Amino acid sequence: MMQIVNLQGKQVQTVDSHWPTSMPLTSDQRDKLLRGSTCMACHQDIPKGSIPIAMLGKVAQVANLSFAPEDSHSDLLRENNILIAWIKIAGILGGILLIPLIIIYVINRRKINNKIRNWRRRK
Repeated sequence: MMQIVNLQGKQVQTVDSHWPTSMPLTSDQRDKLLRGSTCMACHQDIPKGSIPIAMLGKVAQVANLSFAPEDSHSDLLRENNILIAWIKIAGILGGILLIPLIIIYVINRRKINNKIRNWRRRK
């Protein structure tokens, strides 16, 4: 593993200059990257057995799955984060689009219901 800065923050080798702003990470940036106990954000529910975690545990047990290696675990986290981000975006956009439609319907519900009744009668 290549080390540019040691744990004490001292630069131990030069940084490649192919990027105009390349430099060693600052102490503050390194602290943010280390983030002790980050795993607990996801794994805090494992001992308690929340329903989704319990279901995943059962699936892993039935499929005879074991703990993923670190690189596979990172890929899984990345995929989950992307999926969750898309779900959140869809929810927000759905809410943005649905709320005005509900308001329009509430304001104009008599006209809309009459048009629907007339359309059904014509069939």
